[in-house]
This record gives sequence, structure tokens and C-alpha cells, in this order.
Amino acid sequence: MKSGIAVAFALAVFFSAMAVPFVLNDSSDAESIPESVTIKGIIIEIGEATQEAVKDVSVTLTSTTESKTVLTDSNGKFSIELKVTDEEKAGTNKITCLFQKANYEIRNINLPTSMTYVTAENIQLDLSKTDITGTTYTIVDSTDLTKGIVMAYTLTTATITVTNGTDGIFDAKITLTDANKTAYTGTTNHDGVCKIQNIPVGPYHAYVTCDGYENYTENVSISKSTTTSFILVQKEMPTYLGMTLYHILMLFGVVIGVVLVIVAYVLCTRTWKGVDSSE
Repeated sequence: MKSGIAVAFALAVFFSAMAVPFVLNDSSDAESIPESVTIKGIIIEIGEATQEAVKDVSVTLTSTTESKTVLTDSNGKFSIELKVTDEEKAGTNKITCLFQKANYEIRNINLPTSMTYVTAENIQLDLSKTDITGTTYTIVDSTDLTKGIVMAYTLTTATITVTNGTDGIFDAKITLTDANKTAYTGTTNHDGVCKIQNIPVGPYHAYVTCDGYENYTENVSISKSTTTSFILVQKEMPTYLGMTLYHILMLFGVVIGVVLVIVAYVLCTRTWKGVDSSE
């Protein structure tokens, strides 16, 4: 009897011990443990003749667990160590990204497939679509516009010079009109230079007028440090009998002068004759 009880007790202990691992390894009861990963990338700029990295962009990445902010370096690069959950690594939950710099804005063009553009203040990062090396998640590490996180300078000062090919033209009126028909205007100084401040970067239609010169139009692109030059052509004077209006006026002035001299001579001659006859 005692031996039977001992055997039963031993069997109960054995099966209890066998059951413990199954309970501990049940994934439905296990919590998602945050893992520290490194998220890095590079921010480049459009609007210039050559693409440039953007320095001192405030980059804020926020996961379910924490939020961190860093500034991009002189090469436009950033690297943030951030705690993320398994759901974020799987792409179920997204990392919120915020890129901020005065007079710059994020552009929703050519974003990498790992990023979803919502608004300028709400960009989401899907870690399941990034390049992964160990625990390092690379958003993009290239200055290629087809892969880059792209920002654009929003406001700038356009410097425009108007000349006749040699000298600057004073008081030339310049109008830059964007695609929305918004016009930005300015007038050249004595050196033929005009500065239009706080103008958004982008394409414009330029229209230049000045007295004595033909009107001039051209499509231009305004970027962060635009310096544009326009050359105006003097208007041709109309001709009459082979002479310009200027020459005709000169001839008319000469004729009037000659007539006045003749009239004065005649009047003086008559006056002198009258004086002689009275004597």
C-alpha cells in the first residue's frame, strides 16, 4: 500500500515537472520585450544645381516605448538608438518621424519604401521594410534623390540683375509669377540689381519691363541662392522716309531755328529801314 502511494506521488511530481516548460514557453502569454536598436539615415536637399546634405535638422523618432531627438551632422546624417517592440519590428506598429529645420520643409517625393508620408509633421517609418544589419535599421544612407529623405528650402532671396549687355539698367520692373498665379515684384537700383526677399523656391515665369526697352519674359527656377541675369534690348525707333523719329525731330528743330533766324532778320531789317526813313 505504501509503495503504491509512493509510486503515485512520484508520477505526479514527474508530470508536473514536464508541464512547466510548456506553460513558460506559451507565446500567447509572453510579453513583447523592448529591444534597443539603432535607426540611422541621411537628409538631402533639392533646389540647387547639385544635391547637398542638410545640416542641423532636428530629427525626432518616437516608438511605443520612448522618444529621442538628435541633429543631423555636417553630412546630413543622423543616428538614434531607440527602444522598439516586436510589433514595431514586424511593422504592425509604426515609428513616428519628425524632421524640422527653419525655412525648410519635407517633400513627399522619392521617399524610401520604408516611409509613409502623411503630413509634413507626420511621417511613419515601417521597420519591417528597412535595410537591417543586426540591430541597425537604415532608413537611407545615400545622396541619391531616388532613395533620399528629401527636404527643400522654402523661402529665399532672389537676386536679379538687368543689363543692356554691358551696363545695369535702372528702374526695370520685374515680376515673378508662380504656378498659382502669385506674383512677386521688384525694381532694379542704379546698378541694375533687384533683390526679391521671402520668395518660395520653385519655378517662376519672369516678366521684365523698362521704358525704352523691349519687354522680356523667361521661365526661371528660384533656389536657395539664386542669382539671375536678364539682358534687355533697346526699342528700335520707327522710321519715316528713311529717318527715325529722333532724326526727324532734330531736323524739325533745325528748320524752326532757321525760320526764327530769318523772321528775326526781316523784322530787324524793317525796323532799321523805318528808322532811316524817319530821319
